Amino acid sequence: MTYNPYSLTFLFKKPQTITDNLFATPTTRISNLNKKQLSKLLDLATSNTIFLFNNQLYQQIDGMAMGSPLGLAYANAFLCHHEEEWLNNCPPDFKPIVYKRYVDDCFLIFENERQSLQFLNYLNGKHSNIVFTSEGQLNNSLSFLDVSVSYNAGTFSSSVFHKPTTTLLGTNFFSFIPFKFKTSGISSRIFRAFRISSSWMSFNNEIEYIRQYANFNLYPPATFFKFVHSFLENIFHPRTPVSSAPKLKIYLKIPFLGPKTDAIINHLKPVLTNSFPYVQFVFIPINRFKISSFFRLKDTISLPMRSSVVYLFTCADCQTRYIGQTGLQLTIRISKHLGIAHRTGRLLSSPEYSAIRSHASNTGHSISANNFSILGSATNQSDRKILESLHINSVSSELNVDGSSTQLFSR
Repeated sequence: MTYNPYSLTFLFKKPQTITDNLFATPTTRISNLNKKQLSKLLDLATSNTIFLFNNQLYQQIDGMAMGSPLGLAYANAFLCHHEEEWLNNCPPDFKPIVYKRYVDDCFLIFENERQSLQFLNYLNGKHSNIVFTSEGQLNNSLSFLDVSVSYNAGTFSSSVFHKPTTTLLGTNFFSFIPFKFKTSGISSRIFRAFRISSSWMSFNNEIEYIRQYANFNLYPPATFFKFVHSFLENIFHPRTPVSSAPKLKIYLKIPFLGPKTDAIINHLKPVLTNSFPYVQFVFIPINRFKISSFFRLKDTISLPMRSSVVYLFTCADCQTRYIGQTGLQLTIRISKHLGIAHRTGRLLSSPEYSAIRSHASNTGHSISANNFSILGSATNQSDRKILESLHINSVSSELNVDGSSTQLFSR
């Protein structure tokens, strides 16, 4: 049985049920938050969702934002809260023998098909916004997620399930990505085959499928058999683990430049390990050349609504300039320079200092949102300060008293 989790999220937007279950006792605290505070935060995170479509801003009034981190968590909490009650109150005439659920997929076992239809009608009658669909066994076999479960002669067996639409197309061996990303496509499939297959025959059949997959995507046969041999060797002759003091893991992103990246990592690792023996450095090669970097897949956000930017102010009357950076939306930062509240437009009684507002006050010049432009963007504050400092050094910005936002080093 399956259902659409996003059809449930708007029913559960009020976080009372979640907080009631989390705070079973009055003294319970989660991350130093009490029940009222967490309820308020959950409400703020799921209310007043704004999205851009065809250059128009819309407020979502039904359901939860697609892709919201809380969407599936809310749907899962909703079902966890109700399915226990529904199962407890289910008439024994068609109550399932086994009921298992993973997010939006359920696996149930009944004594006969009639009971499954009765239970399906029972669930769909519990709430007008919940619609379950069901799929019965075919040739004594039923798929659940990536597993194909079969029942023969009173015994259950399992193997890897492949959808009828599945193709052998995968990551090509000659793709411009780190080598370990290519090999993970093989090793992860071998591991999955071993964990899911209930017999060596099923495992052997899946290994043959993986071999065809590797061959189709131009993997050298020697590479494929090397991974199979290595996996089986670890299964039948596992290495004795060597106890050692755990090290602090630090992940470092590094641009992927092909073989040059491996050379850089091989050079940096021993240097860092000798300097920080208590740290395990994990390098993550990043290739930023994605389809989205060449083509815009979403509506372009208007300049005032963009956040995490480095901006330039140019006075319309005297061409005096100022360069700044902000993690806020540019329109909010402009309001701070104007000394007004960005929501109401009213003057603030105690606005923070602004070199732009001071210049306008001393000269009588005006400040307008049209005087601002974006020079660049960066999600990290330290990166924005470096970018801001580079622009300050390259552009004559009279209103920037300090020579840079952060210290720059040059030869």
